[in-house]
Amino acid sequence: MPLPAVYGAVYATATSSAPAGKIDSGKKALRHLENLPLLVASDSLESMTTEGKWLPRFMRRAVVRSVANRIAGLILVGTSAFLASCIATLAKDDAIKLSAVEALFWRSLVSWLFTVLAIATTGTKMRVKKEFNRQLLLRCILGCISTTLSVLVLEKLAVSNATAITYFSPLLVFAMAAFFLKEKPGLFTVVCSVLCVTGAVLVVRPAFLFGKNGSTDAKWYHRSMTSFVTSYLFGESLAVGCAVVVAFMQAGAYVSLRSLHKVQYLVVMHYFLFTMTLVSLAAMLGVQHGKFKAGTSLETWGAIAGTGVLAFAEQLFLTRGFQFDGAGVLAATRLLHVGCEFAWGVILLGTALNPWSAGGAGATAAGVLFLALRRVHTHWAARRSLRRMLQ
Repeated sequence: MPLPAVYGAVYATATSSAPAGKIDSGKKALRHLENLPLLVASDSLESMTTEGKWLPRFMRRAVVRSVANRIAGLILVGTSAFLASCIATLAKDDAIKLSAVEALFWRSLVSWLFTVLAIATTGTKMRVKKEFNRQLLLRCILGCISTTLSVLVLEKLAVSNATAITYFSPLLVFAMAAFFLKEKPGLFTVVCSVLCVTGAVLVVRPAFLFGKNGSTDAKWYHRSMTSFVTSYLFGESLAVGCAVVVAFMQAGAYVSLRSLHKVQYLVVMHYFLFTMTLVSLAAMLGVQHGKFKAGTSLETWGAIAGTGVLAFAEQLFLTRGFQFDGAGVLAATRLLHVGCEFAWGVILLGTALNPWSAGGAGATAAGVLFLALRRVHTHWAARRSLRRMLQ
């Protein structure tokens, strides 16, 4: 969006918040401008900090707050990625004698109960405006199906090509966000996001790049898929097909989550986690023939409670973070969990340190770091310009 168009949007927002077309430079106008990042490209905000000295004071303050919100979004989603890696690492512990789908059910149930408790404690109203019903429904359905497919098919088959495909989801998010939300990222943002995607792909070392011997495919896959029919129907073809579906559904879930930036984040979490609990329960009962395998082990229930608390915090940071910045940038930041999970595997689980995977983890972290540094630089530039203008 060019700078004159940005100025027009800001001016229209400010005048509409005051009677008789007057410009309201108080808190009401700033409150109306909080949603401006959804419409303004990052390049436009940066140009406003350097070229917009002619802007009124309240508009400059809105720009400073806008950039600060983008920094907060990166921090929140980066923290959620770190927590997601902790959950994935704990789920691999042999002490937790649960199937992946049952662990997902208990984790979703505990995190949903904590969300209900948070809503009751804060007195949050559960009412959602009709204009957001479709986006909320898409967030719940697409997010739940993609998560369940990942647990039931992709993690079970552990095919590197399929896993790598899901990491291209942020690129789809950029395309969908540009089409549906009119979020047009700058070149620097796209380059950093591609660096994050490339790093995540290098961590998993897919077979189409490294060959079967150099990839991270599970060993049992090569031994058990001896039948051509079984391999074709239930092996790599099934995993790759599910990965494509998961990538598109994840992208749709992220875009719909971003479009819910005006809805209270605890309300969004409540509906999503409640739906996730029901979907994972149905999947678990279908796979395990209606039987629970949690048992009465204190260690197992302790792990269920611990991962549930982590899942609550992870969803809290994720949902809140998507209210501050663009969907594509935050989807790329979310890939930080791949590098963190690799680090946990090397440190705690004794995974062999592969130089390609280590380099990929570093590339993902570097991409997120560059995005953060760019936003910090823009934020301080805006604050300096505002300080000079007030002198």
